[in-house]
Amino acid sequence: MVQAMRHGVLPQTLHVTEPTPHVDWSAGRVELLTGARAWPAGTRPRRAGVSSFGISGTNAHVIVEEAPAPEPAAPGHDPVPIPWPISARNDRSLRAQAARLHAAVTSGERPAPADVARALADRAAFPHRAVVIAPDHDALTATLSAYVAGAPDLTAVVEGVATDLPRTAFLFTGQGGQRAGMGRELAASAPAFAAALEEVCAALDPHLGRPLRDVMWAEPGSPAATLLDRTAYTQPALFAFEVAAFRLLRSYGMRPDLVAGHSVGEYAAAHAAGVWSLEDAARLIAARGRLMEELREPGAMVAVEATAGEVAETLAGLESRVGIAAVNGPTSVVVSGAEQECLAVAEQWRSRGRRTRRLSVSHAFHSPLMEPMLPAFAAELARVTFRPSRTAFVTGIEGTWSDARYWLDQITRPVLFRTAISRLEDEGAGVLVEVGPRAVLSGMAHDCVTREDIAILPLHRRDRTEPDALTDCLARAWTAGADVDWSAVTGTGGHADLPTYPFERERFWLDPPAPAADLSSAGLREAGHPLLSAIVDPPEDGPAVLAGRLSVVAAPWLAGHAVSGTIVLPGAALAELVLEGAGRVGCDLVDELVFEAPLTLPASGGTAVQVVVERADASGARPVRVYSRPSDDTDSIWTRHVSATVTPSADVAAGVSYAWAAQWPPVGAEPVEVEGGYERLAERGYEYGPAFQGLRAVWRRGEELFAEVALPEGVDGSGYGIHPALLDASFHPLLVAAETTTVRLPFELRGLRVLRPGANALRVRLTGAETDECAVEAADTTGRPVLSLASIRVRAVPSGGLTGSAQAAYGVDWVETPAGDGVAEAVVIPCVSDLPGVPARVRELTTQVLEAIQDERLAESRLAFVTRAGDLAGAAVWGLVRSAQSEQPGRFVLAEVEDDHTDWGPLAAVAEPQVRVRDGRMLTPRLIRRTLEARPRVPVPGTVLVTGGTGGLGALVARHLVTGHG
Repeated sequence: MVQAMRHGVLPQTLHVTEPTPHVDWSAGRVELLTGARAWPAGTRPRRAGVSSFGISGTNAHVIVEEAPAPEPAAPGHDPVPIPWPISARNDRSLRAQAARLHAAVTSGERPAPADVARALADRAAFPHRAVVIAPDHDALTATLSAYVAGAPDLTAVVEGVATDLPRTAFLFTGQGGQRAGMGRELAASAPAFAAALEEVCAALDPHLGRPLRDVMWAEPGSPAATLLDRTAYTQPALFAFEVAAFRLLRSYGMRPDLVAGHSVGEYAAAHAAGVWSLEDAARLIAARGRLMEELREPGAMVAVEATAGEVAETLAGLESRVGIAAVNGPTSVVVSGAEQECLAVAEQWRSRGRRTRRLSVSHAFHSPLMEPMLPAFAAELARVTFRPSRTAFVTGIEGTWSDARYWLDQITRPVLFRTAISRLEDEGAGVLVEVGPRAVLSGMAHDCVTREDIAILPLHRRDRTEPDALTDCLARAWTAGADVDWSAVTGTGGHADLPTYPFERERFWLDPPAPAADLSSAGLREAGHPLLSAIVDPPEDGPAVLAGRLSVVAAPWLAGHAVSGTIVLPGAALAELVLEGAGRVGCDLVDELVFEAPLTLPASGGTAVQVVVERADASGARPVRVYSRPSDDTDSIWTRHVSATVTPSADVAAGVSYAWAAQWPPVGAEPVEVEGGYERLAERGYEYGPAFQGLRAVWRRGEELFAEVALPEGVDGSGYGIHPALLDASFHPLLVAAETTTVRLPFELRGLRVLRPGANALRVRLTGAETDECAVEAADTTGRPVLSLASIRVRAVPSGGLTGSAQAAYGVDWVETPAGDGVAEAVVIPCVSDLPGVPARVRELTTQVLEAIQDERLAESRLAFVTRAGDLAGAAVWGLVRSAQSEQPGRFVLAEVEDDHTDWGPLAAVAEPQVRVRDGRMLTPRLIRRTLEARPRVPVPGTVLVTGGTGGLGALVARHLVTGHG
């Protein structure tokens, strides 16, 4: 029976009809039951029996009946919002997985968001993880798009690297964590929470004066609502919420390795650990709250900014009236006791300049004033049954939860929360989840922990609904490495077909060492610029050409500049290319620069660029053009992106003074709100990655805008006249301050000059920012001029305006061809089977074909094997015969005909190795070249890796997928 259970056959009801030898059921992790129990939804219980008879030993038999057909699955309760968990083995694959998912859910028939969530929940979990959280399809796909582009909404995407199974600890909140309406939203969205809360309230209500749920969910300002802050109801309410939340988290696969609690929170923790039954725990928590409320002297509690040792010195001689109630952090202590003495102690610390705060509580908990209730509570403890803890627990004071003495001492002794957190660290806890209606312990835990890798996660957040905060907590726990059963979160229902894992293919064969590149041997020299590789020196005053290759692999920061989902080389980079080309021929001023077409970059592969600087005219001005084409397609045409005119000018840097940059920020300039600016720009279509988020502050003075921009940490600005990301950020105030939602890109620059190269941070002045044309000046952080731009003009980008150049692709097409002349007649062998089932037909036909190929009587004959269109068994014939064709070219012919085809004669004279017959026409495969419009490359959904020999199943399946045969 145990072996049957190990293979997934679990008993719903077990009846023992005869005495049996002792069996260690724990080996199968199965509980022995003598009655029926509720069976989890979606499982298929089976009937099993054990019989035995003995003759010279005992023979045992297990009879397991087949499970009945499953009932149709009930629709799941989809959480609001919906989580899409994705994972990969490294960050690069994680982004690729997200890109594949985005392509799959935005093309063709869009799957339901809940179905996508369920499909993702069934996948293996790798270390690099992210969870996209939003309420509907549009919000989910928009968030996913921003994440792929490198500018995620941090409120809707949770990302992390999971450690190896960190120990998870649940922290149960104490008094002060209650709030009106706690649990109402969770009960409405999570059936497991609603059922658990109903059960706990049913156990508590007989001990209270009115139904607990009416108090928890009372309307604000009503008489019932005021009861929630009376300790007789506060403590049971916290217990009810926390037990229900614990059961909800456990139903989602989060099972704690350790539990701890703060004050009354230890009662929920002890019940969760199995110390008391629900009935006993309910009796104790109700008695505790009632007895505390009946105390005649309420007292006071005050939080003091001091160490426990410092506070203890000021309590000397007052121990019978005031004590330390809690040590919540290194310098966070609560004193509690008689009101007059307690407030006097607080005044001492306030006079020393320390912060103090009186707590809004009804009684002086954890103080000597609690002692009168101890005898009555000891009697309550004597009525309950203590059991060993099933889950490891941690407490700040000494003792065990299975001892009544501990719970008596706990009432008057201080809560040593800092000590408890230290002990959790010693036990290896890596994820701390606060189980409570408010985030009270999370902030204190942050002050107590010493390791930076510990994740501290509240179950509640003030700025979110309860379901939102729950989903965020689960996501952060999962990305930190904790177990979360996403299939339980998403429920049962439909399913979506999603892309496969983006495997990273790496070649391991050794290549011979390549000779070092020598550009001089080709008449070139190195350009010495990060975006350009080579330069063709002009003869005399002739044209100069600079060339390079752009890719998001060689320069990952380029991927952080996208417009409406398309990676676009920033205009600042094109301007930098023009400046570099101009400098090579002694020109330093860009008189005019016109952007003719955006230069879009693929997600993989590269783009070849050329900067062509023409011969100077009589005035010394030179035209400059910038071109591009896909670097892996030398047959495609070049696209011109920029036309410019450059001229030489005197070195005027020394004579230029930007007085406005001397005092910063300028006098009379008013700050402009930039917080969340890049998030707002992403909503309008400007998708800036980390490298392009260089805007730090903006000020306005009349028609002038002033800005502070800097290269983000990790972006190398060396080798540029001015780094494109820094120059691009100089224009961002125009976007942040603009009221229009239209996507606008620069199309003309005039009078551009870099006065001092190599700056990493700028003070920027934009004049005329309210129009589509403005002037720009930039200085370094000391006020020295760096850049001047007489004018920049922008214009709106039409929908679908970001297109690239044409690309070439190849494919297979079937073209008509006449029957061959002068070819030896072939023996036509129809490959048709009437057997039911594809496997049977495959065996029959492949056996027939193999016998014909090996028949010595047909060794000198040409053989034409004819299959029917649409027959998968015929695809097996094609795979087998194509292997034979590779060994004996010209001897075998493969033909595919329609079902009603009867004219076999023309097939005997076929000169091609493969043909199709459609409507009486003979078609043969030919490789053709097609021209496709360029578009950003995305992973192809449903990529399949097929393995096997040339003539085996792998070959026929691959051929079926590629050519559509069968």
